[in-house]
Amino acid sequence: MFYRAPGAHIPGSSKDRPLRCSRSFAFWPLTMTLSGAHAVPWHAMVQFHREATRRARESFFALPITVSATEHWSSLAEFEPGQLAGPWQMDFEALASPHLQRQARAGIGEAFIGGPCWFRWTSEDEQHPRLEWIPLIYREVRVESRDGRLGIVPAPGAWDVCPLVLQFLEQHNIQTAEPLDDILPDLLSVAESKAAEDGHGLTCALADAVRMVVPEIGELLDQARNDFPVDRAEFVPSPWVLFTASAEGPEFAPHIAHDYAQLERHLAAAPQHIGGLGLLEDLPGGAVQATPEIAPIVSLNHSQGSAVEAALAGRPVTVVSGPPGCGKSQVVLSLLLNAWANSTSVLLASNNEQTADVVHQRLKTIENDFEIAVRAGAQAFSNIDEALSGMLGVLNARRSESHYGGSPTARKHDQLIKKKQQLRQLLASQVPQRVSQAIEAALEDHVAQRQALAALQSRREELVALLHSLDVGDEADAFDERVLGPLGKWRSGIKTTHRLIEEDAQRNATLKEELSTARAERDAALAGCQIDTPSDEASSWLLTKPGFESFEQALTALSDKLQEPMEDDFTDASWEKAYEAWSSSEAAADWERKAREMAAIIRPAGFSLKEKAEEVRAAREALESAERTVQQATKTSSLDVRREDMDEWAACYAELSALPRAKLAFLPQSKSADLVRQLEKVESRLRLSLPVHLWTTIGTLDESGRGRLSPVIERVREWFNARADWEGLGPGTGGNRSGNRGHPPQT
Repeated sequence: MFYRAPGAHIPGSSKDRPLRCSRSFAFWPLTMTLSGAHAVPWHAMVQFHREATRRARESFFALPITVSATEHWSSLAEFEPGQLAGPWQMDFEALASPHLQRQARAGIGEAFIGGPCWFRWTSEDEQHPRLEWIPLIYREVRVESRDGRLGIVPAPGAWDVCPLVLQFLEQHNIQTAEPLDDILPDLLSVAESKAAEDGHGLTCALADAVRMVVPEIGELLDQARNDFPVDRAEFVPSPWVLFTASAEGPEFAPHIAHDYAQLERHLAAAPQHIGGLGLLEDLPGGAVQATPEIAPIVSLNHSQGSAVEAALAGRPVTVVSGPPGCGKSQVVLSLLLNAWANSTSVLLASNNEQTADVVHQRLKTIENDFEIAVRAGAQAFSNIDEALSGMLGVLNARRSESHYGGSPTARKHDQLIKKKQQLRQLLASQVPQRVSQAIEAALEDHVAQRQALAALQSRREELVALLHSLDVGDEADAFDERVLGPLGKWRSGIKTTHRLIEEDAQRNATLKEELSTARAERDAALAGCQIDTPSDEASSWLLTKPGFESFEQALTALSDKLQEPMEDDFTDASWEKAYEAWSSSEAAADWERKAREMAAIIRPAGFSLKEKAEEVRAAREALESAERTVQQATKTSSLDVRREDMDEWAACYAELSALPRAKLAFLPQSKSADLVRQLEKVESRLRLSLPVHLWTTIGTLDESGRGRLSPVIERVREWFNARADWEGLGPGTGGNRSGNRGHPPQT
């Protein structure tokens, strides 16, 4: 018989509040048999078990913030419950624990969701403090996969206050007007209403609601949100968590915590009144039966199998207890089926109809011809009549089979025996185990791949945002082709370009040496021909002086001329009166010498004056062209404008035109607005300088009007530049010396 003490309580709850079935015990094996015991120290024993229960409670709800502990619990990344009734859906990646991710994909029958959480420091010694994460409220849930997403479905029951919160109130002697777990439904309702009104989420709303009743708890939640010790924690957990029972750690049996406390007080007041504990003292010391082999009908771990073996060994009393989520239903189902397989009748009794229904429904999935379990109790739940009718029908069918010489049931039995042998051989071959290991490895690789893809996507989004901040016109997908591709080609050509530059530098040095040698040869050749050499180092003389072909032609013509008779070319020279100034041939030679000296002086001056004349003529033509352009642009022959106004307007307009289009350009503090104001100041002065008919043609000085004014300003500025070049030639050019204010003359 399985028995749970009626009226069991949640730790810290009110005395008259029975434990709900949704949080009934799951698994924590404790086998206790006392045969012929006398003078048992019950008070000390109850104190010991109460302390063990207290430690188990702290271990169950105090979640260590370490990576190694995340097999038992996991943060719910970016999870904010829209409402507390559930169910909730999220991506599997929201579970920070890879271990729980794998379990969740297969489904977790019994788990808990809790939050919002606060932290505390605990340690067995002062040198090794441990950081723990504690939920304010919790609720049993079922975790399953829904359309490729994680689904968290609430189990029957309601939200409860974490026992460690009640322990905190007791340790700090904090009293509330009503027990906190009694007013919890009202607090949750207030929090949901507040969250719907202000839109700040249930986490903040719930913390505010609890703060109104217990300010100290509100401070703990604020501290967890604002002052979490990031530098001392292995990771930062989320406000809401999902946790299960740890298979390795101590277990928690919430239904017996209150009973231990009540029993301890009773034994302290009257140690001689042990009540029902006397049953254990009076048990006979019979021999324990041999442990039967457990049929592998239900999958059990080592602890669950030990509990089933202990119950089937014939011990007088076997107590099985543990926290939710530890396999309570598996133990009960395996025990019933193994007892049935050994032809042992079992009575399963519970003070809760739902518990009996759950066990009965699980047994129904295994039944075939015979009813394994008969549901008794209230008429609304009983199926005794249907079970008896089914059994009679099966017996009649078997009698008919024996009469006609056939037995389908026997054939089916043989088939099942063969299938059982095949399954055992398959298990012995370790194939299922290897398949499970391969699946787990594949799931781990898949999770790692998803994480890597998420990191790549996050990095890509950062780069796309950076491109947008740089006002890159191309789409992000075309950035590689439009920018990175050409940039890569350019970078790959840098070495080639450096090599070409070095080769060009060497070639340039060689050409300079050749040029120097050629200049020396040129100067020698020109001197031999009595031709003046250029005084500068420029090579422009090659464009204006005769080429090498002309020299060759001249030499050929001169050679031919010298071969002809020269007598015919000589004529009698007439006597000039100027010849009388030379008294002798020496005087004539002296005059010739002085003439040649004068020619040597005059010839360079002629060359320099020729270049100056060319410069004056070019400046004059540029000035006259600029004057005509200004007159055509302004339709007037006289202007009274300042060069500073022209330059200032052109600079402001150029800067305004070069500014990129900005959404906030209309603001008075923007750069474009400041430039427009500067333009308006200059334009107010220009209105007095430029003719009225020009302003009529330009129109309103908006963006298009300034576009029409810009060519006029440029023509006037070009005239100013041409006039400055003309005046820079010095006196005698006829330039206008009126300073920066110009009056283009009528041509």
